[in-house]
Amino acid sequence: MAHSTPTSPAAPPMPAPEDAGELTPEQQHELRRCGLLELSRRTSAGVFMYAVAWMIVCQGGAFFQQHRRFALANAGVLLAVGILRFALHRRFAVLLERDMRRWVLAYYSLVFCHAVHWGSLLAMSVTWGEAAAIRPFMVPMSVAIIMAGIIVVAIDPFLARFYPIAAIAPVVVLLMLNLNAANAVFAALGTAFMAYAWMISRVLRNDYWNGQRARALLENRARELEQVSLTDALTQVPNRLYLDRRLPVEWLQARRHKRPLAVALVDLDHFKRLNDTYGHPFGDRCLREAAATLRAQLLRPSDMVARYGGEEFVVLMPDTDLAGATAVAERLREQVAARSLLHEGQPVRIACSIGVAACMPSSPDGAQRLVKRADEALYQAKADGRNRVVALAHEGT
Repeated sequence: MAHSTPTSPAAPPMPAPEDAGELTPEQQHELRRCGLLELSRRTSAGVFMYAVAWMIVCQGGAFFQQHRRFALANAGVLLAVGILRFALHRRFAVLLERDMRRWVLAYYSLVFCHAVHWGSLLAMSVTWGEAAAIRPFMVPMSVAIIMAGIIVVAIDPFLARFYPIAAIAPVVVLLMLNLNAANAVFAALGTAFMAYAWMISRVLRNDYWNGQRARALLENRARELEQVSLTDALTQVPNRLYLDRRLPVEWLQARRHKRPLAVALVDLDHFKRLNDTYGHPFGDRCLREAAATLRAQLLRPSDMVARYGGEEFVVLMPDTDLAGATAVAERLREQVAARSLLHEGQPVRIACSIGVAACMPSSPDGAQRLVKRADEALYQAKADGRNRVVALAHEGT
């Protein structure tokens, strides 16, 4: 009988989105990861728009002809940053698994490169006399690009706060350094625009994360309800429905990997007499105690106990041959027989009979025949005097 305890690495705790509430650290980490991937997906469509928009603006007046090198140099920088952002987007999911903090920082840096560069070009167009020809095109284009950027990055708390500053602050600072009546008006408009962008991004961010959190909580609730539907209310072990789902899966896996599969059918001896003598509440206590004892004695995560009905339980033991399963069943019987419950101050002992069957599965649909074979072994154990284990081999067909 093989006994192995598989382990899996725990997901590292990561900063969670705002108001993550009842979610576990692992769920908060997954929510954060999905949010970053969604952010990358949303922004990927516009990574080349900065360079394209700049070249369109430069066609205004005679600016491109007069300042060709300046226009092309800035277009080249915007394009290079766009290429880097697109390349990062293509591998973002893989890179986040390797080192989330490092690659999120790289992503933020590239976004701010675009924002600061465009903001600097906007400031140049507003304050540099030779750029007066493109000002009527640059200002509305900047409003459109910055607002689109704010809407796209709003789901990220950090970018939502600092992207508007990176894009608009260069204009406001330069206007304040060259203060006159017109520049003061432009600086005030830029500051108001920045404040409005913050308010819009906050609303969008809250809407997104509230929706994501609600979805995650609904998934949690759905899993909880499914768990309740698959758990016996009295004994808190899996119920017959869960067993009916699990058994065929274990059968097919054992058949695929050519490994044995064992089933033990456990029945509490003289349970009806216990109920009639001590009452149903005490009978319920006996069932809970027996279930807890059986579960505690199963040492492998792959083994399971389920309530089969009434006073019967099924123990499922993958990768276990008949000899190994018989040894486990004997240990279960001894531990149940060792339990003593008090009823009105008097000790009452319980016992069980166990039928064991095991096989090497060969057909795709023989799981229920294995249970039937264990039931035959249980019947023989009761016929032989109860409080014992009987094991029968099964052909696995």
